[in-house]
Amino acid sequence: MDKQALTLVILNGKGAGNDELRAAITGLRDEGYPIEVRVTWEHGDGERYVREAIELNAETVVAGGG
Repeated sequence: MDKQALTLVILNGKGAGNDELRAAITGLRDEGYPIEVRVTWEHGDGERYVREAIELNAETVVAGGG
């Protein structure tokens, strides 16, 4: 993973409270990786966040938690 390249993580609302996942994201941020997190709550959120990732020039998009 490139420490300069933005990663956007899209999480299903049901998985957003996972303590291990939160710790992993915090750890990567502490190491200097630029990571943005978005949580889906309603229909269409995932698609909207992918468009946002494109606008932010994110190099990587990770989706999970569902």
